[in-house]
Amino acid sequence: AFYDEFSSGRVVSRITSDTEEFGQVANLLTDVVNQSAVALILMVYLFTIEWRLTLALLSITPVVAIAALSFRNLARTVTRQSSRALGEVNKAIQEAVTGISVAKNYRQEPAIYAEFSQVNNQTYEINIRRSLVIAMIFPTLAVLGGFVSAGLLYFGGRAAIGGVITISAWYLFMATVDRFWFPVISVSSFWSQFQA
Repeated sequence: AFYDEFSSGRVVSRITSDTEEFGQVANLLTDVVNQSAVALILMVYLFTIEWRLTLALLSITPVVAIAALSFRNLARTVTRQSSRALGEVNKAIQEAVTGISVAKNYRQEPAIYAEFSQVNNQTYEINIRRSLVIAMIFPTLAVLGGFVSAGLLYFGGRAAIGGVITISAWYLFMATVDRFWFPVISVSSFWSQFQA
């Protein structure tokens, strides 16, 4: 009854892809814990350098997180499509292999090949879309972080020229902000990758 509704090719595909994705999630989780600790340590350090610029940085950081979360639904959609398409490929392979003797007797190899090619091409296109979505997360967040850094550079520079903060504190702050963005962007992009 179960295998009447679900082909063994789809079941095997689901088990294989879910196992691989579980391993990826375990790796991502250890990375996010590490990157969160680094971001927290750098945030404390930034407060010791210049608290006003750090508050400005903290007020803008949620924009990066919101951008990362906006990728989440898109990543989830294309990943589900990819899993379904891979299941269809495995189903087509399983059906072709189990019915190869019948297909050869009735000379149906070209029809089976055409059906498989169609399913395979569809899977290829879906996986290209999924790869593009996942690949665009980090660069988009890096660009947003660059705009925030540029704003901090400008306003921090004006504060240094005005004597509100020292030039050395401003320079040290900007160097630390540069180190701060990588873990923040990594943690933010984690949620979209995790949803995928």
